[in-house]
Amino acid sequence: MMQKDIAIVFDCGATNVRVIAMDKKGLIIASHAMGNDTDEDPNYPGGRIWDLDKLWNKL
Repeated sequence: MMQKDIAIVFDCGATNVRVIAMDKKGLIIASHAMGNDTDEDPNYPGGRIWDLDKLWNKL
């Protein structure tokens, strides 16, 4: 099997999370994205938070 040098990029935005694999030249080998959502803040009524465990599970 031929080995390649690749970089894995984790992008966590307010509306989407995405993971991209790219080669040394910046060409995308693979990518996947999912919607991101918030939960109610238990300490601030009406507030929203991003749950880090949920984010990492998506990534």
